[in-house]
Amino acid sequence: MTRPTKHPKTGVYRIRMRVPKDLRATLGVGDRNVTLGTKDPKEAAAKAPILTAKLKAEFNAARAASGPARRLTHREVIE
Repeated sequence: MTRPTKHPKTGVYRIRMRVPKDLRATLGVGDRNVTLGTKDPKEAAAKAPILTAKLKAEFNAARAASGPARRLTHREVIE
């Protein structure tokens, strides 16, 4: 599981996940940083598994996309 970390300047918690190597060209990034929108460590710990699951679903959706490798639009990633 990805552990929430505190942003050094704002103090807001976030999670960081590396994008799998096979998806880096498709998504165009090497890692994903997602804010948890809270400064409370307990709330961040509760939100982290939910956002981690969403990121993994995004990676699975990118793998499932058929056709030649291309960047996904934000709407496609959310769907």
